[in-house]
Amino acid sequence: MSFLHKSIIDFLTDERRNKLQFFVHKENGHKLFAEYLLEKLKMNSISKHNLIELIHHVAMNKNVKYENMLSGYIKDLMKKDKRLKLELLYQVVWKYNHYHTTELLLKYIGVAAINTSNAMNQSPAFIAASQGNEKTLKCLLNNGAYASVSVDYAYSSIQSTFYVRDKNMQFYSNVSTNHDIIKLCKYIYFCGYNVFHIAAQNGHKHVTEMLLRQFKNLVYSENDMHLNAFHLAAEHGHLGIVHILLNYDKSFADMHSLYKASEKGHRQIVKLLIDNGLKDEC
Repeated sequence: MSFLHKSIIDFLTDERRNKLQFFVHKENGHKLFAEYLLEKLKMNSISKHNLIELIHHVAMNKNVKYENMLSGYIKDLMKKDKRLKLELLYQVVWKYNHYHTTELLLKYIGVAAINTSNAMNQSPAFIAASQGNEKTLKCLLNNGAYASVSVDYAYSSIQSTFYVRDKNMQFYSNVSTNHDIIKLCKYIYFCGYNVFHIAAQNGHKHVTEMLLRQFKNLVYSENDMHLNAFHLAAEHGHLGIVHILLNYDKSFADMHSLYKASEKGHRQIVKLLIDNGLKDEC
């Protein structure tokens, strides 16, 4: 359904169709959505989910009048609901890869909460990196978000709670305690992970490139399992990221990355590591 929907959007907004019968100008579309949702907001008939959509449409429309109207509404809503500020922030970093949408939200809610972690000790910047939202992450970093902060989860504190993400990242369910603690740390709790680790593990090439340009020293950092971004990219088969990091520093190619790539069957990465001089001496 979503694929069909995107195909229709791409078809209708294709600039080559601007003289044809069926064409929708993107800015006009955002303007119409903004007007519609602002009207619903006036009537107090808009949900929190629609609110972040409204912020996005207003940001895309770049209409100062709409921005000022929305500012007043959001300030009033935040006075009534103290949690709204963080809820909107977590929604935008999870859902949108858009600099101006994030920038407009920060204009409304301020930057004081920009490094506030959620219940899983994940910062907004970490969530943006995990989703591959490079432009959103860049906006956060430009407004004071910390790139080097890691998810603070000690092995000893991990019990039988298994975290399942819903669209708002708020759903939890319990499972037995016999789960592999390494897997829990890698894929649920992200023990000691920072933005670089999660971007490399999830295969977000553009995020990795951006972080490498701005935070070169961070690329050598290790998570609580003593794995760096290169190890995680090699283990998860992200050849493009492995190439990027090897071009930056050939010394990343080590036996651990070769072992992990071999174990997971990533032949191209294994070949690349061997071509870079590694020898399997086991």
